[in-house]
Amino acid sequence: STEIPTVPIATLAPDQMTIIKLPSGNYALNFIFPDTYFSSFEFDVENSTTLMNFQPLTTANPSKIGVDTYQIDLGNAASSVPVNYFRITMFLSDVGNE
Repeated sequence: STEIPTVPIATLAPDQMTIIKLPSGNYALNFIFPDTYFSSFEFDVENSTTLMNFQPLTTANPSKIGVDTYQIDLGNAASSVPVNYFRITMFLSDVGNE
């Protein structure tokens, strides 16, 4: 088809990631992701203290904190080391495909 869509192309990657400190003392990762597509994906966090060997990090599920805005509490263990690097991994959800 040669038709040009009337809506912008969706960016299906976490965007504008920031780390904040929660009232609990834990750090949280905030990011932007289109609400329309959020339920189609699973999000995980990996961490590393050296940027070399990232390991899966057990975290809470992302919480919606605004329009297209989500937050993942990184937990106490990940929040209590002097240096920690994080990355988000995402994959298509199996929900509805059983």
